[in-house]
Amino acid sequence: MPLDKAVADFERLLLDAQKTGTESSMFLQVMAPPDAHAFRLCAIPHSYDAQLIQQLLPSLTPEEAQKRSVAFAGLAAVTPVIDGWAIHDKWRREIFQTWLSPQNQQEFEAASRRLAEFFAPRAETVDPEARQTALRRDRYQL
Repeated sequence: MPLDKAVADFERLLLDAQKTGTESSMFLQVMAPPDAHAFRLCAIPHSYDAQLIQQLLPSLTPEEAQKRSVAFAGLAAVTPVIDGWAIHDKWRREIFQTWLSPQNQQEFEAASRRLAEFFAPRAETVDPEARQTALRRDRYQL
């Protein structure tokens, strides 16, 4: 296949993906499977950092989690936030929706439990008013 045709086919696929809202799926398909899986997990919390990546993937060493965090930070679908990084809302919604399907329920529940265990001690030390504000914000974004 000539290169021009391959480029044209890819551009057509990309335009179709943008129209149907599946560009995140297409992007994840071209990532290495372990990276795509980690990126999908990063869409569960509203933001993430290396510590959260390690919490979501307990088999990773702190160095491996940091390496993934740095790699993801360079993606166009990721933006810096005050407490680390966040996947852009459109992509996060698309990816998060896949977690709600029945075939992903067990893994989603396990990841959510690990996140709850991670955040529980922190919630105890937060000012009650700040906690309520955070809860309202998080419920709105879900």
